[in-house]
Amino acid sequence: MASKFVVGSSHGPQIRSPHSLDRAKMGGGSGVGDEEAEAEAAAAAEVTGRGGARGDVGGGGGGAGEAAAAVRTGGERRRRCGRVGGVEIPGGNTLDVFMDGDTIPIHTTITSSHSLAAQFINEIARERPQGGLIVGIDTEWRTDHLPNGKTCYKVAVLQLCVGRRCLLFQIYQAGNMVPHELAEFLADPSVRFVGVAVNNDMQRLANDCNLRVACAVDLRYAAAAVLGQPELARAGLKRLALTVMGAHMEKEKNITKSRWGEPTLTWEQVNYACIDAYVSYEIGRRLLSGEPILAAPL
Repeated sequence: MASKFVVGSSHGPQIRSPHSLDRAKMGGGSGVGDEEAEAEAAAAAEVTGRGGARGDVGGGGGGAGEAAAAVRTGGERRRRCGRVGGVEIPGGNTLDVFMDGDTIPIHTTITSSHSLAAQFINEIARERPQGGLIVGIDTEWRTDHLPNGKTCYKVAVLQLCVGRRCLLFQIYQAGNMVPHELAEFLADPSVRFVGVAVNNDMQRLANDCNLRVACAVDLRYAAAAVLGQPELARAGLKRLALTVMGAHMEKEKNITKSRWGEPTLTWEQVNYACIDAYVSYEIGRRLLSGEPILAAPL
């Protein structure tokens, strides 16, 4: 049976076990797009510089309904209930996002701290497999409305995922500056960074932060080539997840319009951003490592 999980909702994967690492730093925000929206946004981005579907428009990180997130503090599990978007997570936290029937923990670091980002990079770099490192990558954007009526888009959050470890680095909150460890990691040609419409993200990282990604792999074209299905070159993450992983992704579209550049982020935003990066990693790992692929019916 195919997996089913909801991205950006407390009714799907759950966030647990926050541990404070750097209370002086505050977080950012993040999200993912859905299948068709991502493909359309990717095409539009080449003309407009990445448009509204993933921008910082509207208010906050959620809707007006009730949400619940499971929290474990000091060994005691509790239920925290509140308005969607009303529970904020300070940056410098490490927590677990659970998905796929509460069986897969993704250990997630949320920070704008250079030292914590560098620590994450150093740890995963030491553990790189013999066949080379595959990293799920994505960025989230904020929208700035200029006095002349024009709109510009800036990177707010960079997401990286390797295995079950994820980094959400709030570039905007860090003043568009990154530690040299992260810059060198992105520029390492032996590391393959995988994502959907990834070239648009790479271009914005170069423009906004002067960062170069040496080896970016667009999962759409990789899937089309490996599976012999040319139509997948136009697919989004949702369809690729179903085709490659047999996983159904139900995405809360309102999260894509959250304020990614804010100094705090919500449970739903962390959930959304983390799972997007994790699914990108998993798809890339299966396509590029020669692992047998579960081809779901289209």
